[in-house]
Amino acid sequence: MMKRARESGRRSLVFGAAFGLLAGAAVGQDGAADPARQARVASIASRMSYEIVALSAQQLPELQVQARGAAPGPSTQSFSIDWASDTVSVLVYAETAGGSVDITLEKGTPERPHSKGGTVSFVFPGVDDPIPPGKYLFDVVGSGSDAATVKSKGRRGSQPGSGTLDLNLFLLEGCGLTSGQLAEAIAVFEDSFSDASIRLGKMTLVTVTGAAAYLSPGSYEEGDALAAALSRQLTASPPNALGANFFFFKKLPDLYGFSQGIPAALGIPGTSSGGVVVSVDTHITDRGFDAHELGLTMAHETGHSMGLWHTSERDGSQHDTIYDTPTCAGGSESACPDGTNLMFWSGHYPNLSAGQAYVLRRSPIVH
Repeated sequence: MMKRARESGRRSLVFGAAFGLLAGAAVGQDGAADPARQARVASIASRMSYEIVALSAQQLPELQVQARGAAPGPSTQSFSIDWASDTVSVLVYAETAGGSVDITLEKGTPERPHSKGGTVSFVFPGVDDPIPPGKYLFDVVGSGSDAATVKSKGRRGSQPGSGTLDLNLFLLEGCGLTSGQLAEAIAVFEDSFSDASIRLGKMTLVTVTGAAAYLSPGSYEEGDALAAALSRQLTASPPNALGANFFFFKKLPDLYGFSQGIPAALGIPGTSSGGVVVSVDTHITDRGFDAHELGLTMAHETGHSMGLWHTSERDGSQHDTIYDTPTCAGGSESACPDGTNLMFWSGHYPNLSAGQAYVLRRSPIVH
């Protein structure tokens, strides 16, 4: 779910006043001197729209309990999904104001819910396998299930061979990321998602003022809590209702970034798990700002937010739900057959399998 900074001597993190100086060095590093690349980055920048929002002006939406049924016994809500012949996907998200919450699917269901204590989610399809029409059952369980808000986001139509993905890019004022660096990163992001025949549509860069207290949390736990508060506020009425949401912090300790869920609550407004959190400073190297790595971070974490798991974990203890991805018993990129896959645990390469593309194209936020 999170992409950690490499444990090697290659990176030298530089902060403070030197940031602006190093950002200028990124042009040569990321290949922007190539005329074709320059033209493409300029085209991406020209397609962005720009907004400013004051964080202090945002109002936190209240959670509302929306129970749709109850099973006998304590702390259980039971639900069903009616999957029709024209259903493309359904994302289910539950959030509780107290206690913990989880989801149990019918036995034999290959999809895998993801719980973070107070939130839990899953998406159909989460594997590269068609879902026959019918009724599919699941239970919301745990100490906080009785008070949980359970919401879903569905998509209907023909089965897609391609699609368009919109982006909401929330830059906290003071995070240090320029629109030029972001355009370079988005070019890399777009290349990765082209493997799934997904092109980028509307892209809105939102500068978030009044967010100084959020810029550099001291731990992952603090950053996760701050990001949850930001998500509740900024996704209540985002520029692009079906957009993939990004929250750009200045610094997260030892992390490139993380997704707020697998999947995140994409297309569902006002939740604490609305998208992807990115650390800007972690992408600074001794050669300048690494926009290429930023693009890969954005793509990797967006894969998580749209329902993809790591193909293999570092120790080989767990693998993804996709049938056509190779897996590894543990090791580095060079030692594993899935090492160059975008969703390998280290996430430093851009490749996607046909099965991963199948799931991404069917996401409820792809249109």
